Amino acid sequence: MAYTIRIYEKDRILLRLLADQLKINFPDAFIKIGDCNGIPDLPDHDDGTRYVYDNTQFDGQLFPAGAVPLRNGAWVDMRRLLTVLSSLRPKDASERADSSFHLLFPFSYIEERESFIDSYFADLKDQSDIPVRIDLMSSMRMAGDDRLRGALTDLLKACVEPGFTPGKVLGYLNPGSGGYLTAGLPEYQDDVFDLGIECVLKLLSDLKSLASMPSSPHFILAVAEGFRTADMCRICAICPNIHILLPSRMNAKGMDEAVDTLKRAAGHGNITIHYAQDLRRVVNE
Repeated sequence: MAYTIRIYEKDRILLRLLADQLKINFPDAFIKIGDCNGIPDLPDHDDGTRYVYDNTQFDGQLFPAGAVPLRNGAWVDMRRLLTVLSSLRPKDASERADSSFHLLFPFSYIEERESFIDSYFADLKDQSDIPVRIDLMSSMRMAGDDRLRGALTDLLKACVEPGFTPGKVLGYLNPGSGGYLTAGLPEYQDDVFDLGIECVLKLLSDLKSLASMPSSPHFILAVAEGFRTADMCRICAICPNIHILLPSRMNAKGMDEAVDTLKRAAGHGNITIHYAQDLRRVVNE
């Protein structure tokens, strides 16, 4: 994702050295030279520019919050400068989706699944302004009874219509159990499967796009059960973070081949295996 680093330094030799170093370390950034005559030429709105200024020449209050002072005392600390600028590098859409969109394949009791979700994803949910959970399974396996019936079916049908955009997903969601926005129950218990895998894949693709939007920080959790292995592979190809919840390590032995298949389908291999027995051990302790 291209962005701008603007440098304010009156020493022309140092300025040229800084610009060359930043071009090497931040090839995705436009390196610009600020007007150092009098008050810096700052835009009247936040355009995502990163600012570096010589704090022996300029008052830091002239710059937006987050501007990086060049000097540590009398010295230019290039290592610190590069570290700070790296931390300020904007995330692109794929990076935001990678951290904000997770999918869980649970092979466990409903109570174990819900306990795992409540404990493992708590921090991601609490840090998000808009946590979203979509259950893709038979309604017989859905937990809770406080969710609207039929909204999930309507969402699955709508998302494959021409002109449907990821932002429209939110219009089908309502507050549900666990602090998430959710589409709730399908109209009929097996609508998720009866409507076809293409509807599910389109919805997951829209959820991934929604997670990547910079305007509102979302954490999105999709929970999928009951799909054929071939369909699970297609799901893995879309979702950046796959979690598999197994009852115990003893039960995991029979899942080795299936997990390997899913890892190949995911490409990036970002699949994490969890065990309900570990959660039970923590609770018992």
